[in-house]
Amino acid sequence: MTGIVTRTFEFCTALTSLTIGSSVTGIGGYAFYGCTSLSSLTIPNSVTSIADYAFQNCTGLKSITIGSGVKNLGFSAFSGCSNVEELIYADGCTEVLQTGLRSITSVVMPNSVTRIEDKAFLYCYALTSVTIGGNVKSIGEFAFGGCSNVKELIYAEGCTEVLPTGLKSIRSVSLPNSVKSIGDDAFSGCNGLTSISLPESVTSIGADAFSFCNGLMSISLPESVKNIGKAAFQYCKSLTSVTIGSGVASIGTRAFNGCERIKEIYSLNPMPPTCASDFPECVYKAATLYVPDTNDALARYKADMIWQKFFAISEGLVAPTISTKPQRIYNLGGQRTTGAEHGIYVLQQADGTAKKVMKR
Repeated sequence: MTGIVTRTFEFCTALTSLTIGSSVTGIGGYAFYGCTSLSSLTIPNSVTSIADYAFQNCTGLKSITIGSGVKNLGFSAFSGCSNVEELIYADGCTEVLQTGLRSITSVVMPNSVTRIEDKAFLYCYALTSVTIGGNVKSIGEFAFGGCSNVKELIYAEGCTEVLPTGLKSIRSVSLPNSVKSIGDDAFSGCNGLTSISLPESVTSIGADAFSFCNGLMSISLPESVKNIGKAAFQYCKSLTSVTIGSGVASIGTRAFNGCERIKEIYSLNPMPPTCASDFPECVYKAATLYVPDTNDALARYKADMIWQKFFAISEGLVAPTISTKPQRIYNLGGQRTTGAEHGIYVLQQADGTAKKVMKR
């Protein structure tokens, strides 16, 4: 048997379980229409095509697994399956197709997925958690359009570039150590994001990567970052603390435009990063710039056309004793250290904030 023909099991309301054989390659239109007692469904990898309305109004379904062979998903194939909470894509799937399942609360993609098609999860209002597979290279237009309740966004191990999803409601982001770049517009407009931990594998921050993240209060860029793209943090209106890692060489135009609440900037590179444009005038007046106290760093910053505009430039600040376990510790030369010896350090906390502290 290679196909389940049209209307074969239509309105079989007593059907409680279903096993589709590995020889089946197609499921016809209305084949399981109105099978309201089915609670779970697994489409085997042999199936390549699911026709229009194939599982429409299977209201008892709670979980659906899509096999890796499915390439064509018909119109309203799962329309009316209003109680499905779990959607699983089998390992081997390369493309996430539009299912029309509005009730799903979470979705996990295997690392075999390379593309999420246009409108794949359009208006999935119940969706609260999304895991992006590690090999996704393309996210279609409006793939997550209208998914206004997603709070958690996870990028799986293997991901090298963080692509924009359009998910503006996220409050938590998890990035693996494989990530090399935060892509253009990756988190633009994510107002619920108050902090983010960037792995030490990240080397570049794209244009507008965090622009208009009005809830972001602090950002700490690891020493692996080399470049900050234009308008990367533009109009992050709650941003008060910025740590620029020792590897940053250039900062793009308008990178911190509109960030008028910045009170402290820790620039850990002894050589002042090249800035394509000014910081806001009020930041020059109100914020303190902290720089390494080695290799004549202070003199270099004071001689730089952009950095010299800060009214307050300091090499050190005495603050409370280190009392909590940090995410990273730097000496004033911008180098990673354990902080075991007495002295002044830059302490980057797990929430992304950074402070100058003294180890007594």
